[in-house]
Amino acid sequence: MNLKALKIHLSPFDRFIEFISSIMLIFLIGMPLFYYYKLPNEISIFTEGKLVDDFFNGFVLLWLFPIIGMVIYLGLNTINRVPFLFNTSMEQINLSGHREVIMKIKKIRIIKLLVTSAFAFVTYSITQLAIY
Repeated sequence: MNLKALKIHLSPFDRFIEFISSIMLIFLIGMPLFYYYKLPNEISIFTEGKLVDDFFNGFVLLWLFPIIGMVIYLGLNTINRVPFLFNTSMEQINLSGHREVIMKIKKIRIIKLLVTSAFAFVTYSITQLAIY
């Protein structure tokens, strides 16, 4: 199967979504880097309302969310460029279904923005909880 990247003209809305997604990805990776030296050696996370430490190695958790967020971002970016990966046939792309493919790609861009923003928020919350 020959997988070719699809060239679609980006609207201003698409460019804005891509720009914000890129900013969120930079924020997602930059947050642990910026606060890494300000964090204590052990980050304890309390669960179920108990005052017992359940998890001490917070640095693994601190880097887990940015890595997962970046992998999802890159995966959705690949799916956006090669629409054959999300069950789009050649007939749909070549014939009258071009508008449907563009709408699918816009939805994936919005999902990419939401996922990256959610992971950035969780990473920010973990770092702020660990500092204070």
